[in-house]
Amino acid sequence: MRWIEDYGGDDRYTFILYRFTLERRSRLYHYAVLVPAILAALLTLAVFWLPPASERKLVLSGIALLVSQLVLHRATDAVTGSERTPKIATDESKAENDRRLRSFLLREKKYDTGVRPMSGPNETTQVRFSLGLLDVPVLVLLDPAFCSLEDLEDRVDLSSRSDSVALATPGGGVSYCPVHPIHAACKTDMTHFPFDRHECIVEFTNFIDTEFNVNLTVGNEPAAPEGRSEFNVVSITTTR
Repeated sequence: MRWIEDYGGDDRYTFILYRFTLERRSRLYHYAVLVPAILAALLTLAVFWLPPASERKLVLSGIALLVSQLVLHRATDAVTGSERTPKIATDESKAENDRRLRSFLLREKKYDTGVRPMSGPNETTQVRFSLGLLDVPVLVLLDPAFCSLEDLEDRVDLSSRSDSVALATPGGGVSYCPVHPIHAACKTDMTHFPFDRHECIVEFTNFIDTEFNVNLTVGNEPAAPEGRSEFNVVSITTTR
């Protein structure tokens, strides 16, 4: 457990560290990048060995240039975007008054930032803090004639509630986990490029209330997501 005492006295602020290591899957590059790149290299060699005045050389030069552009475009898409990208999901809940707190979070009107689990004036609010990675598919809208996010059809619903994930347990419990986009500076290992590895640390704390008022505790141990993600989760741990 970590804490700081920069504000005088013995005030302690609990920290929770979330460490995870991601490694890019190799299959994506084998089929989407390496194979087309080898084809482009073979075409380039064929163009090089043909006579300068040959018509075949002009045709193959155009084909090689087109294939090279397609390979670069495909490689850029494979690096910067994928079908599913891991995102961090947080779950903060209290055993008591959970239904009351959830009703405030999911109500239609504006969220009241002053709402918190009820407790006595001298009691410590116990908050269970669980973290995990989710594979969230990217929504792609294709329209041959026109595509616009300003004028969507009625069957497409984009709202804040669509970002909430309900997790049900075998015991009948349900947790509502809003998916937050969290950015972190990760340590990157490019030794086996392009199969890069990223070691990330995300740190959470509560600077509004001290540990005496709000005590953050670690909930369930995080588990690696299952899916067709671009990245493979090597390790994932939570430390208080």
